[in-house]
Amino acid sequence: MILKPRMVLPLFVLISALSFSACSTSTAQTPTLTATPDLFSTSTAVPPTATATATATSTPTPTVTAIPTQVPFVLTSSAFVNLEKVPIVHTCNGDDISPPLEWTDPPAGTKSFVIFLDAPDLRMGWTQWVLFNIPPETRGLPKDIPTARELADESRHGINSYGKIGYDGPCPPSGSHRYFFKIYALDTMLDLESGVTKSDVIVAMNGHILRQAELVGIYR
Repeated sequence: MILKPRMVLPLFVLISALSFSACSTSTAQTPTLTATPDLFSTSTAVPPTATATATATSTPTPTVTAIPTQVPFVLTSSAFVNLEKVPIVHTCNGDDISPPLEWTDPPAGTKSFVIFLDAPDLRMGWTQWVLFNIPPETRGLPKDIPTARELADESRHGINSYGKIGYDGPCPPSGSHRYFFKIYALDTMLDLESGVTKSDVIVAMNGHILRQAELVGIYR
């Protein structure tokens, strides 16, 4: 079949239109690729670093518990107060009897008490009363302790600087003198017989003194 010239142009236009339409349809229908996770990847996501506030474990600072202050061990007398005059009844100018003494609770572990009456103003080392192995439950002595070598509670007298058993009260030759009533709480009973010297008692109680206290009386 031979096309006539007047039919060529319309046919060319029709073919061109069909070709353009096919290209447009192909472009519009091209799918958009969506990225998918790599299921076979060996890399692991690193989580964000936690804040120090959330993760840090605070090491507690030890609280130091204050050691309670030891209860004072105190020696007193109902006859006179510390650094005051000793009543004449307790001196050589009176009845020369021992004054009443009281003391507070001793530390735990106390097994006995020792009492001395020292007169350092009269002569260094001068002692006028030595009493030891006083029972630990004792909290005081009444006035006028007997001058026996051993008392009813099994406490024992040593000899004083006058060479006598028992108490000898203040008796200076003249002037004003201090007299020190001293008590010692020990962690043991002393293995000593009555009639020993103060020096013997001191040697025996060395290393066993838990607490000590004193009461000073003045002789005028």
